[in-house]
Amino acid sequence: MCGPESAGLPADAIVALAEALGWPVLADPLSGLRAGAHHLDLIVETYDALVREPAFTARATPEVVIRFGAAPTSKPLNQWLTAAALPRAGDERSGGGSAPSGAPTLTLLVDPGGGWRDPDAVAGMVIESDVDAFCDALVAALPSDAARRSADAAWRTLWVNANAAARAALREAVDAIDEPFEGRAALALADALPDGATLVAGNSMPVRDIDSFFPALSRRVRIVGTRGASGIDGVVSTAVGAAAAGGGPVALLIGDLSLFHDLNGLWPLKRYGLNLTVVLVNNAGGGIFHFLPQRELVPAEFEPWFGTPSGLDFAQAVALHGGRHRLIVGRDWLGPLAEALTAPGLDVLQVRTERDRNVELHRAVWARVAARVRAVVTAAPAASPGGS
Repeated sequence: MCGPESAGLPADAIVALAEALGWPVLADPLSGLRAGAHHLDLIVETYDALVREPAFTARATPEVVIRFGAAPTSKPLNQWLTAAALPRAGDERSGGGSAPSGAPTLTLLVDPGGGWRDPDAVAGMVIESDVDAFCDALVAALPSDAARRSADAAWRTLWVNANAAARAALREAVDAIDEPFEGRAALALADALPDGATLVAGNSMPVRDIDSFFPALSRRVRIVGTRGASGIDGVVSTAVGAAAAGGGPVALLIGDLSLFHDLNGLWPLKRYGLNLTVVLVNNAGGGIFHFLPQRELVPAEFEPWFGTPSGLDFAQAVALHGGRHRLIVGRDWLGPLAEALTAPGLDVLQVRTERDRNVELHRAVWARVAARVRAVVTAAPAASPGGS
């Protein structure tokens, strides 16, 4: 499992270890392994959808997890692994029966600085080691024959096939939505960003939608973010810094409150002749809170304290900073994105969504994906648990 890492994790070394073990690699978008020139055969990017389906988790729970980087972005993934780390009376990992001991999943956390980056307290051991050195040493210590890997073949195939099915179902579900949908932004960016581009993931919902909807890519697209460092503050400035660093087109996926909090961060773009494409998801407030209990628990106080709509006209703010603004109203994102990514200066592509409807659409997508994943699990042969 590869979590967020600001400098990016060594993809080739981790993939080589996964191939030697025959284990899937769950790649957080901020890990550096979601996209790149490394082998993608064992990269699983749809885990956020997969672990929502009980039929899958009953068959896919690992005996061992090796984690690199910080805790992953996905809440369902973290909750599943936290539950798996607890002693169990029995499970169905062997394909319908129960594991003899119901032993908890063992998580090994590999951290170059020896930091215990484990907010859910699931790590059984922290290994202070350079990631490249750890992977190389473990590969060298493993048996060289294929018999060991074949023992986990059915379990590995379950992960790979379920991931492929979920990836296809996600795209089909999004394509079937004939109205503005926030998850479409991540898919559209994945389609549009060229080799060598950088995607800055805004905090709150944008990074979660990238986690859920951005597919694994063979193009070298670097995905960076500041989740866990500053809330929704300073996200624009982070993207402008990425633009100043050069090295290819830079896109930012951001919500309206995050943009509002750091509007002045756009100023250096005009001052220093920098280029940035901003995809603005404007749901008139804090959309993430509609997925949380306070939406129902305190409905009378929700809008002033959690929704917090700004009521701003961002087209005027973009003009203030010498940029171009375009409102996306249909499903044709690719053309406007391709044009913006090659244009000089600031381009802001805005899509307006409705918060309650956004929750409904997300849940409809998860339901459609779950049905496809259940079909894969039903058709899969019995599998012994492995690692990830």
